[in-house]
Formats: sequence, C-alpha cells, structure tokens
Amino acid sequence: YGPQKIIQELKLRGIDTALITEEIQKESSNWITHGLQVWEKKSKGHTNLSTEEIRKQQRFLLYRGFDTEIISQITKELTRNKSY
Repeated sequence: YGPQKIIQELKLRGIDTALITEEIQKESSNWITHGLQVWEKKSKGHTNLSTEEIRKQQRFLLYRGFDTEIISQITKELTRNKSY
C-alpha cells in the first residue's frame, strides 16, 4: 500500500499522528520504487499498455494510497524507461 492508505489505517488504530508522519517521511525515498513494484505486479509484466490501461493503473495506485505526485513520478519513470 501507499503512504496515504497506511496513514489512514494507522490513524484508525489510534497511533499518534506525529509518529506516523515521522515514519512515513523516513520511507519517502522508497515510495516510487514501491509504487513501481505495485504497478508491475498489477500489469502482470505487460509493457504495451494502452492509454486507457495506463489510466486504469493510475487509478489503481490512487486507490492503493499513492498520492498523485508519486503516481506522476512513477508514470514519468516508466515513460523514461519505456517500460510500457
């Protein structure tokens, strides 16, 4: 899951907001890598995705708790590497 989903779940469990923020920020450099892994798993390794399939993947990441900035960076990374 992405940072937004994790934050939401931890708040529901009564974890201190300051502690959540601190720990999420420690992982900030890893969210794009994690998002790429989620993207690749969801796309089942397919690299020739249509525009609609790409949008579907982006919506899936949003649902999984990745914010739009991270999703944008993931999409740019995939475009740069011609992974889809």
